[in-house]
Amino acid sequence: MKKNKGLSNAVICRSIHQYSQGAIPEEDMKKLQEIVEDYRKVKNYVYTRYGGIGALSKLYPGYTIQNEMTDSGLRAELGNR
Repeated sequence: MKKNKGLSNAVICRSIHQYSQGAIPEEDMKKLQEIVEDYRKVKNYVYTRYGGIGALSKLYPGYTIQNEMTDSGLRAELGNR
């Protein structure tokens, strides 16, 4: 068995705060879930398409990625909800 030198087995805890005053209405929750699903699709698309070293040249001119996403139809697909 290999031991981690210098690393402890400490547990890290973080407080999570709920800022809403009551339960979120079902309609609002569905809208939030749609937003999260769209975010997931965009994040996965961007990481898959531009996550490699070959995409570094596209990151410098700021609108290159945005223009490619517009041309791919992803923005239109997500905007039609």
